[in-house]
Amino acid sequence: MSLAHTAGRLLLILQLIEPRKTLGNAHSLSYNFTIDPQPRPGQPWCEVQGHVDREVFLSYDCGHAKIIFTSPLGEEVKTIKAWETQIETLGDIRDHLLDFTLEKHTVMDAHSLCLDLTVKSQSRPGQPWCQIQGAVDTKPFLQYDSDSNKVRPLGFLGEEVNNTKAWTELSQMLGEAGRELRMVLPVIKLDKKEMRDSLCVGGVCPPSLQVRLCCQREAEQCSGASLLFSLKGQTALLLDTMSITWTFLDPGATGIKEEWENNQELSEYFRKISTGDCSYWLSEFLEHWENMLLPEPTGN
Repeated sequence: MSLAHTAGRLLLILQLIEPRKTLGNAHSLSYNFTIDPQPRPGQPWCEVQGHVDREVFLSYDCGHAKIIFTSPLGEEVKTIKAWETQIETLGDIRDHLLDFTLEKHTVMDAHSLCLDLTVKSQSRPGQPWCQIQGAVDTKPFLQYDSDSNKVRPLGFLGEEVNNTKAWTELSQMLGEAGRELRMVLPVIKLDKKEMRDSLCVGGVCPPSLQVRLCCQREAEQCSGASLLFSLKGQTALLLDTMSITWTFLDPGATGIKEEWENNQELSEYFRKISTGDCSYWLSEFLEHWENMLLPEPTGN
């Protein structure tokens, strides 16, 4: 959903709350967002306060996607349809903000490498059960699928680095990482809502899992690493693999965290990739990428 559409929905909420205000004809609705990309344990990464005519009527916890406080004004309107629309809209904005905080802007020597892995426990004939796309500074440079078990270079960057040692190492890791994640799917415990939403037949639920593995480099060293988990396309939780800090984006995603903590071999495998191998591959690829960005020599 676009931010313009989101803004329109917020205006609708104001229009429905307006009749309950009696101080003149001019009214205002505002939302103050407080974002901390690296919150302390137990603290939300994003909080929202809603104001009508400068009076607080709600507080919203982005991390748990829930209202944590409502004033008497909020209590008065929380049963109307616009209140539900507001919650959905705040959830949409949360997803936009999450993408923004995860994205490492290319400033000076700050760069990022991200691998988007999509794994299915079951797939239709002719459809791969695992697909992966890699990007440096949001620029796609490789693609992998389990059917061919091959890594295909994308764009000029992919063509430039597909004969390097780092490319070979990364290619070998992709298939293995996909298989590791596929083994996790059958043992992830879904909450009741997730089970209702999934394609469960006879108590068997074949979910799909998306994992975005990212690392950042700045000043010639790894400055960040994370794993972002999504179930059936819905963002679920974020793991900072450097500080081992979890941020819940969907309260129903506790099963992923439990399995990750119980399977020490799996968690250590992905921690090493995100904080170590990923940063090394990124530094190797950047040498080729930055050379390509140099201006072409001109004749005298």
